Amino acid sequence: MSAPPLAGRVALLTGASGALGRHLAETIVKAGASIVACHWRSPLDTQSWSKALLHGQRVIGVQADLSRSDGVDRAFDEALQLGGCDLLINSASILNRDPFEKTSRQAMDALVAINLISPMACCQAALAQMRAKEGQGRCDIVNLLDVGGAFIPWKRGAAYCATRAALAMLTRCLALECAPHIRVNAIAPGILDLPPAPPMAALENIPMGRPGTVAELEAALLFLLTGPASMTGQILAVDGGRSARRR
Repeated sequence: MSAPPLAGRVALLTGASGALGRHLAETIVKAGASIVACHWRSPLDTQSWSKALLHGQRVIGVQADLSRSDGVDRAFDEALQLGGCDLLINSASILNRDPFEKTSRQAMDALVAINLISPMACCQAALAQMRAKEGQGRCDIVNLLDVGGAFIPWKRGAAYCATRAALAMLTRCLALECAPHIRVNAIAPGILDLPPAPPMAALENIPMGRPGTVAELEAALLFLLTGPASMTGQILAVDGGRSARRR
């Protein structure tokens, strides 16, 4: 029997308690990696991962504000206890769809802290551990974006889109800085089949005529983590063609 595709690797995932983050965490664990699952405000339930624990993978939940240096240090100290970070998946984010004139300074500060400063800080910490493991196997960073900001503008939510666009550019810049040992890519989902259900009008902008599925996003993540070793600096739009229609 062949080993799981991520066997022996150590992953750190942010936003692990969110609706999408929980699915991604389970996917990573089922693929054989041990994981440091980071969460902040929402509780983290790892009961569904118990089978993975029985097969040798370790799951460590860390509650931390990753926009603060002490939170980042705490999370990556846990990764070091598992052998050091091989995989970083930046999934944590917040959404704001206010008109720009009505977006408060407090809201803008929160967007920048969670959607940009946090993943930037995590990338720095991950790179330090990945550099120390050079020659010991593959290392990957995957940033979760959004078609809003990464590819297309939104009429409402300019501040949110700006943080997504910044993280898209960070992905490309780090791909240049980190090659050839470390790959840096991103996934830009469109509307997903997560609650609450999208309004029917939103589906009219999707050429495929339906939301994307979580399973499709999980497949994209595993592709980036296990696929061509020369693939870096790429942003995969898993959006049913929505971004292609608006470009």
